[in-house]
Amino acid sequence: LAAQDQFPSSAKAPAASAAAPSCRCSDRENTQQQESAGLERAIAGLRARLTMLRNDAGIVSDPQIRDALQVDAEMWSSLIELLQQQHAPSQKSRNQPPAGP
Repeated sequence: LAAQDQFPSSAKAPAASAAAPSCRCSDRENTQQQESAGLERAIAGLRARLTMLRNDAGIVSDPQIRDALQVDAEMWSSLIELLQQQHAPSQKSRNQPPAGP
């Protein structure tokens, strides 16, 4: 409340409105970077679990269970590839400089 008394509301408005477009852009970039980092961590976690699943499939003596684990591993591998393909175009567009004249 004391901070509001020090600055009249009319003095705050121009500064806030002038900074708003750059803040929105910066916030959007930060959000995209956080989402990208989160997706990369999720993909890394899925890869680690996929490796464990494949290792488990290699030590199971029952052929039906081994086959089921291998099918599961292939399914998860396909999902990971799909996530990476969807993530790659957005990653490329952020890393490329804007087209200029």
